[in-house]
Amino acid sequence: MAGDKLLIIDSATGWKKQADITAVYTSETSTSKILAPDGSNGVQWVTASGGGVFGDEYFQAEQWGQTSTSQTTYQDRVTLNATSLTNTYYYRLEWMYDTYHGATSVEGRTYNSTGASTVHESSHTETEFTNFHGSRRLTSLSGSVTFKIQWKVTGSGSAYIKYARLVLYRVS
Repeated sequence: MAGDKLLIIDSATGWKKQADITAVYTSETSTSKILAPDGSNGVQWVTASGGGVFGDEYFQAEQWGQTSTSQTTYQDRVTLNATSLTNTYYYRLEWMYDTYHGATSVEGRTYNSTGASTVHESSHTETEFTNFHGSRRLTSLSGSVTFKIQWKVTGSGSAYIKYARLVLYRVS
């Protein structure tokens, strides 16, 4: 951590400031405060109000252990159920998982089972674990929505998955 820098950017003005991460961490550790520009080319700790960026709309689901399938149809590994979403906001969906196959190839995907749509797909023929991760800004989410990480084997043999995680949070 020593010598590492934290970059703070004001998206409205493009103003940038670097701060020593060690000083930032030791000077304030309250979870109810955030680091923000102070208007005079510096930074200051301010009290977060209204729940901050994440607010009450932060959801996560994960399964870290390794499991396998020999099915050629998608199997669920992680299911994230998000509730009380408002379609006037933007949300960020993040996913990550590691897969490998024992024979032919493996396919994985991040799937919106409520809207019956694929958010992300992966496919590979490596015989070692390969990491897939990413994020997407989503709009028009309302009410309850379910996202899943799914995987399957293509051909014969087994497909393996581990370190599967989904996170959804409001960004505006």
